[in-house]
This record gives sequence, structure tokens and C-alpha cells, in this order.
Amino acid sequence: MVSARLGYTHIVIGVAALFILTLIFNSCYESIGPDEVGVLVKQNKPLKNLESGGYFYLPVSDEIKVYPKTIQIAEVPRTAASTGDLFEVEVSAIVKWHISDPAKFMGKVGHDDDYRRGDSEGANDALKKCTSHIVGESKIHLVNLMHEYTSSQLIKPETKSALDDSLTEKLKHLEAEYGIEIDAVGVGVKR
Repeated sequence: MVSARLGYTHIVIGVAALFILTLIFNSCYESIGPDEVGVLVKQNKPLKNLESGGYFYLPVSDEIKVYPKTIQIAEVPRTAASTGDLFEVEVSAIVKWHISDPAKFMGKVGHDDDYRRGDSEGANDALKKCTSHIVGESKIHLVNLMHEYTSSQLIKPETKSALDDSLTEKLKHLEAEYGIEIDAVGVGVKR
């Protein structure tokens, strides 16, 4: 009878130890998926970019923030502008971008929560903040670009490509500032 109790006690202790080890392991390990990028954070400062894979860290002083690597879309709504010959047009754009340097991105826009854990507001707020900045800058540049063209130039097919290239060039500074890469820009002009 005594040996049965000892055996039962060992099983309970073993199960409890396994449970505790699982809790410790889960709090010290982070897996980053193939469609994600991460950043190791120490004392709220981005330290190192992380690619997909598994990472151990010290939860007391370290944290891993994860962002989607997928293409984000910034839609610039139609905005009234004047051409160089003072013809009124409506101009809009779509800017496709993705995070290329998560440490720089986090340092610029912040991140409170991991977007994968159900409470995605932290990551979504960071993505929205960057998208909002892209939209605001694009509007300003589009209005200014329209002054460089006459209404008759805007109907030429080569002007569409020139507008796309011009806006892409004007937004290039955001890549270094936000740790993003601009993948494509499409400008639309309605007369």
C-alpha cells in the first residue's frame, strides 16, 4: 500500500513538473511564421530583427514583437488639384508597401500587442499609423505633381508612368524613415 502511494506521488510530482516546465518553455519561446517578421525588444527598445523561425528569450527583460510581412495597401482618396494650366482634376493613388526593417518600424510607430494573439490593436495601430502617413504624404505630393503637368499632357499614356515614378521617388524617404519598402505605386487622374 505504501509503495502504491509513493508511485502515485511520483506520478503527480512528474505531471506537475511537466506542467511547470511547459509554462516556462511557453513564456521563453516565440515562433515567427514565414509570413511574419519580428524584432527582439529589450527594455522597450528594438534590439535585433528576427526572421521566421523559433527563438528563446528571457521574458524578464526581453520581448519579441511580431508584424505581418504581407503587402499593405495605402489608398489615397480622390483629391482636388490644379494642373499647370489651371485645369481642375481629381487625383488618387494606391501605394503597396511592406515592412522590411521591423526594428526601425517599431521604433518609429511603436507596438503594444502582438497582432496574432487575438488583441491585434497594437500591431494594427502601428500599420494604420504608417499607412496614414503614406496617404498624407502622397496627397501633398500628388497635388504638387499636378502643377508640373498641363491638362493635355495628362491624357498621354507615358504621363501615367511618369506620375507613378514621380510619386514613388517622392515617397522613397519613408523607406529609410519607417523601415518599409514601397513595392508599387499607381496614380489615377480624373479630369
